[in-house]
Amino acid sequence: MQNLEAFGIAGGQQQTNLSYEALVSQTGVATPMTGAIPSSGNELIYSVSINGLDYSIIGGEDGNLPFVALVDPSGLATPLTGATPTGNGAIGSVDINNLNRSIIGGYHNTSVPYAALVSPSGVATVITPSPAANGAIRSVSINDSGNAIIGGRQNGGGAFSSDPYAAIVSSSGVASIVSGATPASPGDIWSVAINSSGQGIIGGWNTNGFLPYAAVVSPGGVATAISGDVPVSSGVIESVAINDSGVAIIGGAHNGQNEHYAAFVSPSGVATLITGLPNNKGEISAVDINSSGNAIIGGNHFTFSLTYIALVSSSGAVVPISGDFPQFNGTIRSVAINDAGVAMAGGDHVDSQTPYLVLIAPNGVATNIVGYAPIAPGSTYSVDLSDDTIVPPTIGSGGSYVDALFPLSTQVLPNHHRALYGYSENCPCPGGQPNTPHMSCRDKTEYVIWLAPFGSYAHNKKQQNFPSITNWIGGAMVGFDYRGIESAVVGVGVAYAFDRANYGENRGHARVHEEFLALYGSWEGNHILIESALWGGFYQMHNKRNTLGFIRSKSHINGWLFNPHIEVSSPFYVKEDWIMLSPFVMFDFANNWQGKIRETGKSGLNIRIGRAYTSMLRTEVGLKIYETLKFNWGNVVFEQKGSYANKKPFHTSSKSAHFAGSPATFDVGLFPGKTQNLGIIQVSSQIIPCRNKYPYGSMSYQGEFGSKFQSHTLVFEVGKRF
Repeated sequence: MQNLEAFGIAGGQQQTNLSYEALVSQTGVATPMTGAIPSSGNELIYSVSINGLDYSIIGGEDGNLPFVALVDPSGLATPLTGATPTGNGAIGSVDINNLNRSIIGGYHNTSVPYAALVSPSGVATVITPSPAANGAIRSVSINDSGNAIIGGRQNGGGAFSSDPYAAIVSSSGVASIVSGATPASPGDIWSVAINSSGQGIIGGWNTNGFLPYAAVVSPGGVATAISGDVPVSSGVIESVAINDSGVAIIGGAHNGQNEHYAAFVSPSGVATLITGLPNNKGEISAVDINSSGNAIIGGNHFTFSLTYIALVSSSGAVVPISGDFPQFNGTIRSVAINDAGVAMAGGDHVDSQTPYLVLIAPNGVATNIVGYAPIAPGSTYSVDLSDDTIVPPTIGSGGSYVDALFPLSTQVLPNHHRALYGYSENCPCPGGQPNTPHMSCRDKTEYVIWLAPFGSYAHNKKQQNFPSITNWIGGAMVGFDYRGIESAVVGVGVAYAFDRANYGENRGHARVHEEFLALYGSWEGNHILIESALWGGFYQMHNKRNTLGFIRSKSHINGWLFNPHIEVSSPFYVKEDWIMLSPFVMFDFANNWQGKIRETGKSGLNIRIGRAYTSMLRTEVGLKIYETLKFNWGNVVFEQKGSYANKKPFHTSSKSAHFAGSPATFDVGLFPGKTQNLGIIQVSSQIIPCRNKYPYGSMSYQGEFGSKFQSHTLVFEVGKRF
């Protein structure tokens, strides 16, 4: 069973009579559900809902029988048990909260309204008292406290001769009929919604004049009819939504059903008309609103034939969508918008025959969902979004900023120090042994110029919210030493590294160019060697981030690095003058000042993040072993190292971010905060001629291994002394 990490859900009908039910994963693939899904050949999914834990519920009909199932994050549908609906009917509305408690509504036994609470394990319990016969529950909504609201019709012989019905349902399943400014008969409640405080909104129509009706409902179940810019003449409120601030949005048609109607509604019930809608005859059949008060509306226009969809800011500004816009005739049947300002819409277009299903960025750019898309003829009847899975938990290459710096500071430069320090002191003199035990016949060296190309592979496993990251790094360092000071070396070097970082889970990749300047030096005393360096440099990151696996956002991120390095070792011979041990301790403190992130991309899912600072302390302690083979022409030195390293990050808290064009903010991780403990092995060899007219050379391999990280670095060096 695969984990799809669903960010959304969609349901409807395809191929004329087959149901369509799909989860959409963060890799951007709409995947069909499995398990208990409709199979009669005469099927339809009317309603879907998904919570923040990626659990969902779907409802519809299967062979004229009511259908409902819970769906786990892998896409496996499980039928309900308990007081499930029976006989001919359909489940027309479902909702699930973040505690995996659900409510479902519809009708069964041909004409009996049906509403039930559903436990997390899938046991249905019918609400009491139930609505009267001859009707249907059209709409349901539940909050995280388990309190719900339901609406529809009862006591009627048909859709236009029934009594309107609306009730508040307690978490124990007791229904209380809404009181106050309730709709008059005949009528029908088409849509309901409830927020976390128990405030509700209901909409539909009432009286023989088919007048639009909308009211806010208190947690105690008292309805207050909306005032202000109320709909006029005959029509209907088809869709309502409310956020946790108590701000609602309603949509439908009015003025003899000749005009669109959409309005924001204050917590006290005052409606403010949303202007800028099409002037042609049509309807707003779907609305939704997020915590920031930004909304999405959809429906049709021009005598109900052209699909219409738009984003609406909290100030009422209407932004028609662009990108994968619906074509020709059709309607938008369902919309959803999450707190990041990302929306989803479903319906049909192309003469109402082709299902339409898109993701919409906060700037209004629509992108078709790919993968298991519904097949024409058909329509997407219902969509929903999990609040935060469209928001990337992380951006960038994480802690990879040290994956090129640390090989330079802990391997390339230290290898250079060891290649020439002291191991050729006892070069044999031509023609025999030196006259004294400590006499050396090597050429005196005052200056050294050297080149060290290197390559490195590093892999970080998935940790916290960061995907696995694989780094392929190549670069080189050029240095110049001054060795005219007794027992000391000072030098300067420049280095360049290129890092290709590939992100797991199809999240994208980065190309990083890094340029460094290093000032270094060392001093040798009696059984003590101190090596130090100051590293500073700049980097330019070209980051490509994938949303849902296929929507690309690009950014150019600049920053600079500063890293002081020090190593203290205590070398001593244990076997004459050819085997030496050197216990050591090494410290690096890498500081990263990262610039702003300003993503671009045609989808509009582009993120803005301010400057950031992070740092990492790397501590390494271990033992080095050297074996020196002496020849008349020079020395060959072999080195082995075993050590332990600790990499401790600092200042890794998430940064506030927002999508371009959206006022809603969210937190995004830039750098992982986990400490890494590593085991390290290194083997190297140096060839050092006695005469300066010959170049020297060295080669080194180092491997670092931890539970979440491993790296392999190969360094070559060639230099000329004079």
